[in-house]
Amino acid sequence: MDIRCLDIADDSCQIQLMAWGHHPVEEFARECERFLSDYDERVETIDPSLVKQTYWTTRPPEEHETLADDYVFTETVKGKGRAVTVLTEVLPN
Repeated sequence: MDIRCLDIADDSCQIQLMAWGHHPVEEFARECERFLSDYDERVETIDPSLVKQTYWTTRPPEEHETLADDYVFTETVKGKGRAVTVLTEVLPN
């Protein structure tokens, strides 16, 4: 499972963890803990109830969203986006 770390677009210096595809919730939570340990040696216990399986698509950023990329992810419905497993809690960077 390839955990990815996304910067929150609101300049809050927070991150959100995700992985493309729908993964078992408990497994994703454990992989997030491992990722954070490797990322900056932090020790976190991820609550599996904060893991969500959903679908994301992209959209152009709004004026107040300053990003390195030309798009932001937004939630959508099955068939209109890509499957994703995401930690709904944002974390400090």
